[in-house]
Amino acid sequence: KSKKRKLTTQSIPLDFLPEDALLAARTLLEDATRDILNEQRLLLRNSLTDPDISEQELDDALTAQNVTSSRTGATTSDTQTPTELATLTQATSLLTKRATKLQTKLTVQLGGYSTKASQISTELLQHYAEYRHVCIEQEVFTSMFQREKRVIPQRIQRLQEEVNVLEVRERVGQKKYGDLMLERNRRKVLELKQSRDGKTVAADGAGAAAGETQ
Repeated sequence: KSKKRKLTTQSIPLDFLPEDALLAARTLLEDATRDILNEQRLLLRNSLTDPDISEQELDDALTAQNVTSSRTGATTSDTQTPTELATLTQATSLLTKRATKLQTKLTVQLGGYSTKASQISTELLQHYAEYRHVCIEQEVFTSMFQREKRVIPQRIQRLQEEVNVLEVRERVGQKKYGDLMLERNRRKVLELKQSRDGKTVAADGAGAAAGETQ
């Protein structure tokens, strides 16, 4: 688990480190180096038999001591180089295999994400097209509603005028119908009266003719 955690931990590139952090790290390193040198100088002074040694001589002795230590360490490291190289080679091979597997896994995962992103993008475009269509329809119907709203009073006025004309025509027609009915009834009364008068005249004429015959 610790190795996997080390593999998945991403190191931050130096280009992205803040300049303040780099300056603070440099200051810490300089302070640590100065403390180590002071400690080594103090140990070296205490180990020397001459207490009156100058600072320059002390620095030269310290430099010579560090050079000797470096050479000794280099000789020791040279004897350990083959073993360390084999170990590093084995570790590098193992890390390479793990990195390859991780790269394959990430490639598959990235492909799935790409497919899903493409699908979502297509759906978004489709929904946006539907949204725009609805917006256009809403604008059209809103415009039609506004025009109809302005025209409705005029239409109501024209319809009211038509209704008034029809009412006048109806009243005129009813009056004319009533006059015609009165005229028809008057004529019927006249015809009935004439018929009765004709019958009376005929009866009177027949009675007069019968009297003359006797």
